[in-house]
Amino acid sequence: MPAVRLLRAELDAGLLQKVVVIAYHRDVLDLLHHFLHGFGVARLDGSTPALERGVVVNCFQENPNIRVFLGQLTAAGQAITLTAAHDLVLVESSWVPDDNIQVSKRIHRL
Repeated sequence: MPAVRLLRAELDAGLLQKVVVIAYHRDVLDLLHHFLHGFGVARLDGSTPALERGVVVNCFQENPNIRVFLGQLTAAGQAITLTAAHDLVLVESSWVPDDNIQVSKRIHRL
């Protein structure tokens, strides 16, 4: 998967300190998790229990060893703050432009 090769190379080189990676399908998130787990991964998808979602987000925000946040577009696209990251990669984007805009706002707050 080209996205995995790019992410691994940039994380290895230190070009990405913390990154949010968004996909739509859970099998894609599984693949990304498998290949990126060595960089420290926090993951939030539709199967993440509501009570654990805040823990996952805080882990990414506060732990410098967790460099990758994997999020499912529909589960991580609203109502969370991921401002510890300066970069966002949409591995799978939505056909609805507003969904993509909304998820990009997770890493930026005015």
